[in-house]
Amino acid sequence: MCPLTNGLLRHETRTVVCPLIDGLLRHVTRAVLCPLTNGLLRHVTKTVVCPLIDGLPRHVTRDVVCPLINVLIQHVTRAVVCPLIDGLFRHVTRTVVCPLIDGLLSHVTRAVVCPLIDGLIRHVTRTVVCPLSMDPPYHPWTSSSRDFACFVPPYRWTTPSCDKSCCVPPIQWTTPSCDQSCCMLPY
Repeated sequence: MCPLTNGLLRHETRTVVCPLIDGLLRHVTRAVLCPLTNGLLRHVTKTVVCPLIDGLPRHVTRDVVCPLINVLIQHVTRAVVCPLIDGLFRHVTRTVVCPLIDGLLSHVTRAVVCPLIDGLIRHVTRTVVCPLSMDPPYHPWTSSSRDFACFVPPYRWTTPSCDKSCCVPPIQWTTPSCDQSCCMLPY
């Protein structure tokens, strides 16, 4: 059960969670970081670069040089900066975030989910399966030495009435020490 649950969670992490995080980061990059970077560079152009080259005729600076620098900065932002940020986020997602989520889910599976499933199965075994398998009309025989301990996982033979040798296939009831009630479950 644990490997199945663990495998399912790891599959969901790789096929659902990671693509969602990846898509979210790409959306944040395009919708927030790139405009911020672009705006910052444009601001720097207007407040620092243009005044520095203001020694040229103002008409040339405003109409030619600054627009050229602005276009260049936008082009660099779109062609270089944004892909770099995007690639960095995707790399971090694949190499750090997803393994962390995967490890956390594996830990939760081992530490919480599996014990819960195991406890539930044991509880159902003790409270439902064993009583049903031992009482008529499911099995016609009766026995004064019925012992539920024979049927509680991990199926230990804790009392003298339970003789393990009686329950090894082919099951044969040939000796007085073989109590049918101890051998109801498959072994």
